[in-house]
Amino acid sequence: MKKTLKAALLFALMMAFSISLAAQTELTGALGLTFGMNAGTVKSIMQQKGGIVKSSINGNLSITNVTMGTRKPAMVICKFVNNKLYDIGVYFIPTVEAKTQELFDEISSTIVSKYGEGQSFRHFTGIYTDGDGFEMQAVKLGFADIATYWSKFLNNNAIGLEIYPLKDNLYVKLTYQDDILAAESEKQDATKNNAEF
Repeated sequence: MKKTLKAALLFALMMAFSISLAAQTELTGALGLTFGMNAGTVKSIMQQKGGIVKSSINGNLSITNVTMGTRKPAMVICKFVNNKLYDIGVYFIPTVEAKTQELFDEISSTIVSKYGEGQSFRHFTGIYTDGDGFEMQAVKLGFADIATYWSKFLNNNAIGLEIYPLKDNLYVKLTYQDDILAAESEKQDATKNNAEF
């Protein structure tokens, strides 16, 4: 009897694990772009969608006039390592700064509907606390981090959503990142950094 119970429990655990794995998906990119694409292909795809593509100093692409679902981000930044796409950053700017949290929540809700719940973080320092009414000011001044991350994909890739200060504006930044290529980029940066000392 004990053996049968143990076998049944083991079978149930294996089935739950299998269902959990089957429920997970692979994250291979966004905006019709696939991680690993070269810059020329990314540029061509974005231009076919009406995007205006500019190259940046370090080989990244800055793209405007893009639509993502029903939203029009202010810009998209595509980062490359060894001419392979590894990071897609989509920057949304709220109509007014006071609606930044609302925009963050709306985009988060869309991602949750597709990929499930992520891990959310709200960290405040200095004189600021969550719920004090000055959350956006705290983020803008560097005294708070508000973010959600999705990382339970089969290929270990990730999605990040954060309220992001850039120059004098607050953006909602949505990032899609390839785990292996991001590690390759970090390794290159570390090598370059060490070489310059």
